[in-house]
Amino acid sequence: MKVHAPNVQFIVAFDILYFIGLFSLLFIIATALLAPSIQRSSTWYMFIWSWIITCITSLILVGQQTGPAPSTGVCLFQATLIYATPVLSSIYALAFMLQAFLNIRGAIRDGFGSSRAHMILIHALPLGTSAIVLIEAFVLGLTQPGTIKRIDSGMYCHLSNPLPGQISSGITIAAMISFMIIGFWTIIMLQRRRVSMSGKDGSGTLSPDVVTRVLVFSFFPIIGLALSSLHYLAKNGTTANIILAARPVRRLKLAADGADSYSDHHLRVDDTTEGFDAAHFTYNKPINKCNAALTVQSRREGPPNRLPDALGDQRRKWDILRITFEATVYTSRPPSTDSLSEELRNMLGESSQALSKAMYTRSLALFTPTMNATASNAAYLPPQVLATLVYSSLKLNAPDAGRVMIEDWLAVREPQYASAHGEEGEGDGYAKVLELYCVHILPKLGLWDYAEEFLGYESELSTDRREHLKTTLNTLHVQAISTRQPFKPEVSSSVSPRSYSPAPSSASSSSSSISTTSTHTVVPGNRSVATLTKMPTRSSSSSSASSSFSDETATPRATQSSLPAARRSPALRPQTNGKSIARQSPRSASASASSSASSSFLPSRDHLGHLQHEPAPVRARPTANLLALVRSTLAPHLTRPKLTTFLLLFVLVPLVSFVLRIRRRRRLQQLAIGIGAGAAAAPAASAAMVQAATNAERVRRRLQVAGAESGLVQRAWGEVVRVVGDTVRMAGSGLV
Repeated sequence: MKVHAPNVQFIVAFDILYFIGLFSLLFIIATALLAPSIQRSSTWYMFIWSWIITCITSLILVGQQTGPAPSTGVCLFQATLIYATPVLSSIYALAFMLQAFLNIRGAIRDGFGSSRAHMILIHALPLGTSAIVLIEAFVLGLTQPGTIKRIDSGMYCHLSNPLPGQISSGITIAAMISFMIIGFWTIIMLQRRRVSMSGKDGSGTLSPDVVTRVLVFSFFPIIGLALSSLHYLAKNGTTANIILAARPVRRLKLAADGADSYSDHHLRVDDTTEGFDAAHFTYNKPINKCNAALTVQSRREGPPNRLPDALGDQRRKWDILRITFEATVYTSRPPSTDSLSEELRNMLGESSQALSKAMYTRSLALFTPTMNATASNAAYLPPQVLATLVYSSLKLNAPDAGRVMIEDWLAVREPQYASAHGEEGEGDGYAKVLELYCVHILPKLGLWDYAEEFLGYESELSTDRREHLKTTLNTLHVQAISTRQPFKPEVSSSVSPRSYSPAPSSASSSSSSISTTSTHTVVPGNRSVATLTKMPTRSSSSSSASSSFSDETATPRATQSSLPAARRSPALRPQTNGKSIARQSPRSASASASSSASSSFLPSRDHLGHLQHEPAPVRARPTANLLALVRSTLAPHLTRPKLTTFLLLFVLVPLVSFVLRIRRRRRLQQLAIGIGAGAAAAPAASAAMVQAATNAERVRRRLQVAGAESGLVQRAWGEVVRVVGDTVRMAGSGLV
């Protein structure tokens, strides 16, 4: 049989293509692993790793592709991998598409995607099949060692028996056909879903970007199908090998399109029941269509029947998207509102306070379960939605509305319901909400002292997190003071029908009794103190009377068994220890008793009604003097642990040492007196020794008297130096 000499040019092209594919795939997977914002599914990672293994397998003979034949062991090792890796990569591509199909179908139907059992089977299929092919080729090579050889082109080793190659190619062809069937089935399912949910204007069609990616991702398996057929049809093995070497480079585009289209966490359905990317749809469609889609989705879902809810995650994402959309449209209105729908024009005509109230009330109704038929309750509000509402209130220049939202949530907070909304790893969102309250909302209202006092009484956060919030608050306060301008909202002379500013007005009536921003005073739980001191009123000095900031005391706590069936005063909620309760102040108790008959959990009745009236004037914070600036600067450093350490090391230890030294000197003096008396009665033979001891004692006493002449401060400093020196010497000698 005629043996063809290896063509070095083809070998070089073969190696270069596989090296390009190897380094490109390594770059892609390193980017996905190191970038925290990139999230991919496990099948995507295994798909990329399978092609990395394919590239490494094809490059095993680099340096031995010409000249003497490589060893039989190396050749058999590469040959077995040559037949197994195409099966591994092709079936993992099928597994990747199958997982995407299960996730999309679950999002559209029942809200559940691929389960743990599904994922075990999905990973077991490619690994098990490739292992069978690997064992088959290895056994065939051991039983027929004469078939192990380097191919005529010299690029890699294989078995001259055609059976392993035919088995590998057949499995690859079957996997690619299945891949295409599932891919086109997914496209049809998405399109049918969108057509059933779309309106007459066709706003429900999929975006061209999504359709293009899905089509490209589904088209590449056709190329893989044709390449796999080369094992059956190709006459020129060298040309076929060069074409096959381009597969890893082609897989780069396939992996990128597949990751963006079908990643487990970045599906184009965005984990929603609508079956399309909500954010992409929102920012690439006209405003009217976006608003219509969000309204339809909100009405379609409705509140849950009970908790936990299978669609809670989707409901939360859609509500956050709708809040963000409305706040953005309100603050960045288009030049002309004639083309907007009536609903959007009505929204733009509302005040910022009214819009914040409407969004908050709608979110409460959306997340309160209908099983108990209770009024809307802030305890069911997910912390992410609450944070979005608060940020929107800041964007709308209505921080007092955000304060009402946070205080309502803190008053009835239930960690068990926050965990039901997918708050894994973040507790119940208390830390984030508290940061918004103390660092953003209260400073925006000019209530620096109250924010500092609140953090001083708070006890649920960790010490490090609480100290971080205090430091941040003090830093912001120092920055506000250093500018010699009080941190306060802008002054608005009159109430406009368009918007409302919570800043102080120019004057206030002396006969009016002005209600303040909130009817709750939030008191952190787990403290021995019953409540915070009364907050400063926001009326001017000419007002005859003004209500307290607190009509009720809301006590945040760690846990509570269940929600009350009827309204219960948040002031009487149990603390963490389950025994003590937070008592209201006399003024708060009287106000609560007078209004308890008409109070309810619904914030629009008690807490948000004032947002429609004229804002209460805010008393401008006086310009801080130098003493306040110094106090704010030193406050972060004068903490209790630091002061305790300072007093222990530099006051208590030197004082104890000083007392012990005085006692020691007195004992030595008494001993010296006793020696002198004994020396007077001693024989003459010891007179010289007694005289020497007496002289030494006189010298020591003279030195003591000289030391006593120095001041008390100097002696204390000497003792401190002695103590520090002794400590250093003992540490150097290993005694401590």
